[in-house]
Amino acid sequence: MFPTATSEFFLLSVAVVMLSTYLDIYINGVSSSVLMFARLFVVLSLSLFAVSYLIPVVSGGDPWIDPRTIWILIAAGGCLAYWSSVESQSDALNYKYQHPQVAKVHSKVQTLYTPDNRLWTGLLLLVFFLGSFLRFYNLGYLSLTSDEIYLGMSIKAIGEHWLPIYPDGTLYDRGLVHVYLGWIVTQIIGHGETAVRFPSALASSLTIPLLYFIARDFSGDKRIGIVAAATWALFPWGIEFARWGRDYALVSFLFIATFYTTYLGFSNRRIDYLGFAVGFCILSVVNSIIGFISIGVIGLGFVIWGLKRETILKRRNIIAIAIVLLIIPIYRVLFHLVTGGPLAGIVDHIIYAYVFLLQFKFDPYFPAAYHSHFTIGSILFVISSLSLLCFDSKNVRENAFLLFFSYVPLVFMSYYNIHHQPRYLYFFTPLFITMCLVGVAVFIRDLLNWIDISEGTRRQTTLIFVVIIALFAFTNVGYATEIPTRNHGATYQEPFYSPTTGLSTYGDSKSQMIYVANHADRNDSVVTTGFQYYYYYTGEQPDYWLRPGGHASFIQETPNGTRVRYMTKTGAITSPEKLVSVANHTKGEVWIAYWQGETNTGPRDELTYPAHMMDRGCDIERVYVGDEELATVWRLNSC
Repeated sequence: MFPTATSEFFLLSVAVVMLSTYLDIYINGVSSSVLMFARLFVVLSLSLFAVSYLIPVVSGGDPWIDPRTIWILIAAGGCLAYWSSVESQSDALNYKYQHPQVAKVHSKVQTLYTPDNRLWTGLLLLVFFLGSFLRFYNLGYLSLTSDEIYLGMSIKAIGEHWLPIYPDGTLYDRGLVHVYLGWIVTQIIGHGETAVRFPSALASSLTIPLLYFIARDFSGDKRIGIVAAATWALFPWGIEFARWGRDYALVSFLFIATFYTTYLGFSNRRIDYLGFAVGFCILSVVNSIIGFISIGVIGLGFVIWGLKRETILKRRNIIAIAIVLLIIPIYRVLFHLVTGGPLAGIVDHIIYAYVFLLQFKFDPYFPAAYHSHFTIGSILFVISSLSLLCFDSKNVRENAFLLFFSYVPLVFMSYYNIHHQPRYLYFFTPLFITMCLVGVAVFIRDLLNWIDISEGTRRQTTLIFVVIIALFAFTNVGYATEIPTRNHGATYQEPFYSPTTGLSTYGDSKSQMIYVANHADRNDSVVTTGFQYYYYYTGEQPDYWLRPGGHASFIQETPNGTRVRYMTKTGAITSPEKLVSVANHTKGEVWIAYWQGETNTGPRDELTYPAHMMDRGCDIERVYVGDEELATVWRLNSC
């Protein structure tokens, strides 16, 4: 991680470069702006390399940043410089390339910088970099927390086995696309919090321009597209989940990408877009069971636009897409065989992939949770539905497609049996927010048109209303901008936005684990309330997991006692008497590393264990406090 001064200098420089680039695009056009940006990019990268790598090494210290990261930045700048040199040789849009595919890509890129599009391209870049800053700044500063630790363990396991296999042989198949992307990142910057969270931050950042294009196409107004992109860039949930190393942000992005490419494919009769849609759909399903909604996106596209005889909808294309979607469980079968599973289990894995279809039972929790927290959003949904289906009659099919998949994830969660956690609502918010803004824009625009207001006034008034609604209904600028500067022990200002399960504060799960690993001897016993964190940060399994009362899904009874799930040698301590027994049978000392003893319902029972030991006359003392008061280490000397 950068030292603070270097980090702030780097980010400030990037902001200045982006602003200068935008102004140059607007004034001088693409060629000079790209060339200037490329030169500044290379100079900035070389400066960062000197400050963060050369100076510490020459002075005898450790480098502050992996030099491979710098070389990637320099290479990116070199590509931009090459692009600008090509631009300077071309005659605007008439430059002819030898390869037709290159010419096609060049033509699409050039359209972004035509006189009519320069302003909107520059604004979109500013919104994109603002949203990316809020998602990437200090990304690896806080230690891993609840649930994301498992994807961190999976990423490390891939480096050892090429598969996310845990010590006890369990194949952890959640977030597969996320963990393999995370593993690729580790090849550049190494293992750590940033690598685990990078796929989420990247996916959430890419969602920003994607929502711009959706809002622009469905509203017919680039300004509404900018508002939709800016709303998501500043939406607190968008930032929270982008900085959380779970697969939520990536699944949401893949679902929206499937939606948009499906829309482009059917509305423009383009089989290549449908090919991208199928690709996004497969990745979405492999990454999460909620990704199965993406299959419905493509299926409904066939229904809405009709099974006609155009090339895109020939029978062979329909059959090919159906086969691809039906064999999605094949990845489970391959994993089963690679890990040595019996052939008889293949059918079970195929059935398991679709078994959720048999588990549907309506649960009102999620609709109630959403409508109670986003009351204005519920009203906007009604207005948007009426305006998109009744007022905008020319685009009924497209609008129905948008409406359906803006709300169907909420319906899916209401019928599929998952935990009662508000965080699952995140999946449905990006497209839902965009739909609401588009629907309101259409409603106000048509209302003003009926009143016979001039076009200029109509457009400006519509924009003002949409911006006001976005600010009051969905964004919280103050909360959003404070998220990247959060420290260990910080309390979630709004618990509804908390991505973690039942936690009210952001705990330190790293420093105490490393302290114990550095101080415990071979004859000592290591006890921790977070066995996963100890294993991830130290590479070793703790001797015991402290969990008062037990935990049915994590503690397994064996002939030799209890064993904690995913581990091979970690036992469970479920009562003070068991801890006393461990102390009496340990030749050395017992080290107890605490993580996150506080929840949104109060302190957990394990926090009382030191007091229990003192009451029993045990010699126990607190020897370490981490970045926050609950990250502690206790040493039990005798009992």
